[in-house]
Amino acid sequence: MTGLRSDTQTQAALDAALAAWLGSGRPGDDVLAADPAQLRHRIDLNGAGPLLALKSDPAAVPDDIARFLRKRLVAREMWEEQHRRVLTAALDALDAAGLNPLVMKGTALAYSHYPRPAAWVRGDSDVLVEEEGRAAAFAALEDAGFRRAATAGGSTLNAEALFQRRDMMGDWHDIDLHWRLNSSPVLARVFSHAELRARSTPLPDLHDAAFAPGRVDALLFAAVHRRMHIDRPTHIHLNGVAHPVIDSLSWLMDIHLLFESLDRNDKRTVIARAEEKDISDILRDALRDARSRLGTHVPEDVAAALAPARRGRVTRYIDAQPARALVLNLAAMEGMRARGAALRERVFPPRDYMHARFSRGHADWLPILHLRRILPGVAKHLRRGREPS
Repeated sequence: MTGLRSDTQTQAALDAALAAWLGSGRPGDDVLAADPAQLRHRIDLNGAGPLLALKSDPAAVPDDIARFLRKRLVAREMWEEQHRRVLTAALDALDAAGLNPLVMKGTALAYSHYPRPAAWVRGDSDVLVEEEGRAAAFAALEDAGFRRAATAGGSTLNAEALFQRRDMMGDWHDIDLHWRLNSSPVLARVFSHAELRARSTPLPDLHDAAFAPGRVDALLFAAVHRRMHIDRPTHIHLNGVAHPVIDSLSWLMDIHLLFESLDRNDKRTVIARAEEKDISDILRDALRDARSRLGTHVPEDVAAALAPARRGRVTRYIDAQPARALVLNLAAMEGMRARGAALRERVFPPRDYMHARFSRGHADWLPILHLRRILPGVAKHLRRGREPS
């Protein structure tokens, strides 16, 4: 792993070079001169290997890099075939239960906007059902052989549950079932299942029962999703090592491909809908970055219409400190009972989650598990307080 941790400026320059490579199909001098281990690492962090393998001019790519890209593509093709079988089993079960599932995020775009589904590197698939169908969805997936993983938060605070099933090779595949668009009530209110389903589009290359948000809604959701992750960074695991989430080229490529697929009427619609949802500023910034890094053609009238956008409600929530974000989430909920339940679930997560996350292999007393959950945060806070300013 020596040499993989370079300074931020070098990483940004290499990411810019990868973006230019995606746009032109030919690696530039910065790519060809890069340290090979660092180059492979940044390609993997951006999830760009399979797409580069498909978009590159073979004559322009050195043999060692070409072999690396082909290896990544073949591995993803194998994963994709097995994952598709697991996902379609989930969609069959949910559709048979009358739940009108929607395939979301990367998987939806992999089967609608990318040259091959394996070009979108991901570790799971996200499926949205209506909130009233949550219990029926759980039952349908469990009857279809999926197991449910323990999750933090109960039905009020949480908006998703992880279901898993083995493929024919014995490997586990994840289906992230959502009954609201996001666990945050502020973000969940941007789109409802009903409106997304009403404007949905089929995914025939995936399955007869597969539907995804229409391209206008998908673009707006992709812009919000990217903004949320780059402003509230978490970690991803790559080869068993945790790395901070970066402003992945995969997310920007989604925005590029979605916007390039819009016709003139769609572009007028996306401007109006962004204003209606109070996310014009997020769309403006996403298109600006796509144009800057991937060469997305953004007509001047679109840029001019979005230019005056002020910080919207969603941006204010994403930028808020944790305490303020909690207040905004509570304000977005309907009724004092729901707010009280959300606070209880935040302070006291469900018993099954506590045992799955904090037990050490035996029947621990629940208060002990809560101490194991709380004490690391207290210790971290105390260490920060002792650090010299």
